[in-house]
Amino acid sequence: MKKFLATPGPVNIPDFVHEAKQEVYHHRSAEFKKIQKECCVLLTHFFNNSNPSIIMPSSGTGIMEMALINILSPNDKVICLEFGKFSERFRLIAQAFGCTVISVESPYGTYPSPEQLEKALKDHPDAKAVTTCHSETSTCVLAPIKEYAKITAPTDALFVVDAISSVSTSPIDQELNKIDICLGAGHKGFMIAPGLAFLSYYGDKVSSAMKKSSLPKFYFNLQQEITTQEDGLVSWTPNISQTLGLHASLHSMLEEGVANIYERHSQLSQFTLQRGEELGLKSVVHPDFVNSLSVSGFFVPNPKEIIQKMYDQDIIITGGQGEFSGKIIRIGHLGSTSLSEMSWVMDCLAKSL
Repeated sequence: MKKFLATPGPVNIPDFVHEAKQEVYHHRSAEFKKIQKECCVLLTHFFNNSNPSIIMPSSGTGIMEMALINILSPNDKVICLEFGKFSERFRLIAQAFGCTVISVESPYGTYPSPEQLEKALKDHPDAKAVTTCHSETSTCVLAPIKEYAKITAPTDALFVVDAISSVSTSPIDQELNKIDICLGAGHKGFMIAPGLAFLSYYGDKVSSAMKKSSLPKFYFNLQQEITTQEDGLVSWTPNISQTLGLHASLHSMLEEGVANIYERHSQLSQFTLQRGEELGLKSVVHPDFVNSLSVSGFFVPNPKEIIQKMYDQDIIITGGQGEFSGKIIRIGHLGSTSLSEMSWVMDCLAKSL
C-alpha cells in the first residue's frame, strides 16, 4: 500500500499534479516560458505582494542562502532570531559568508519576544538584516512575524522571513507588513516534490541593499534572476517537471480559495492538538505560544517505536531535531490533507500508543 506522508514536508502529491508533470516542454519554448511566468505571478496571492515571485531550482536552504548573499557584505551584522533548527540555519549561512551574527535565542517550543528583537536592534543599530523563521517545523511554533516586522521596518535593517512551511498554510501579508524578503518552497503546502524554492521581495530597501552587497554570488544572483524571470526564463536549467506540477497545483489552490485554505489548515491544527490532548500527550509548544498551522508535535517516551508502529500502518511521521531529538514525534497537516485523513492518522496514533 502507498504510504501516507503526515510529515511537515515533503507532502502527499495529488494525482492531478503527477499528471501535469508528464507533459514535455523545452525550457526555452514559448509554451514553457508562459507557464513559468504565470507561476511567478500566481504565487503573489500567497505572499500578498505585488511583485512577481522568483522561482529557483533549489531546496529551501538554497533560497535562504540566496536571500542573504544578495543583501549583505562581509562583516555585516545580522540579527538572527533563533528558536529551532531552521531559524538557526540563517546564522550558519551568514557565518559561512563571513558576516557577524547577533543571536537572539529562546527555548525550543517558544520564540523570541518582540521586546527581545527591539532591544537587539537598539543595541546594534548598524545591523543590516534581521532573520527569522515563521513556521519553525522543528519545534512546531508559529512566530509573530507581524510584530517583528513592525519593529524592523522603521530601521535600516532588512527583515528576512523563512516562510517555507507557512506561505501556503498561514496568512503572510508581505506588502502590508513590510516584510522585505519572504521565502517559500514547493514541497510543503504547494503539493509538489522537492526541487523548487521561491523568493518574494518587497520595497526599496531590497533594491538598495542589492546594489551595495559584495558577497560572492553566481547561481543565486537575485538581480540577474529578477531580470531574467520577467521574460519567463530562469538563468539556469529550470526544474521543468516540478514547474508544471506547481502550475497545476497553484490553479487548484486558487480554485479552493486562499482564505479557505488557511481556514482548513487552522481546523487541522486545532483538531490534531485536541486529539493529542485527549490521548494524554503534551504539546511541544509551550503554553501562551502559537502552534504552527503546518505541523504539531508531542512529547512521547519512545518516539522511534511510535514512528515504526505508524509506518506499519502505512503512515509516515517524523521525530525531533536538535534539542528535541529522541523526545518527540511531529505530525504534519499541510498541503492537500483533509480532516478525515487527519482523523485516520490520529486514530492510528492512538493504536500505536
